[in-house]
Amino acid sequence: MNLNGTRSEPGIQITGGLTTVTTVLVLTLWLVKLFMTRRLDRHFSIAVALFVTSGVLSSYVSTTTWWLQLAHRIPAK
Repeated sequence: MNLNGTRSEPGIQITGGLTTVTTVLVLTLWLVKLFMTRRLDRHFSIAVALFVTSGVLSSYVSTTTWWLQLAHRIPAK
């Protein structure tokens, strides 16, 4: 298990957790709003895009070698 709750094997990464659930929920709510109002709210769409991008980026960074090395140097209390 990695620090972010993923299991890593050669060539296979199984991701999941709170970030995935939250991203799916936000995208679902965005689609519901889109279908109900039939118009794109620019500011809401930008916020959703930034949220999804930050979630995907943080999930990617948390699986990199340099991040895991840095995280092991942080003392646990």
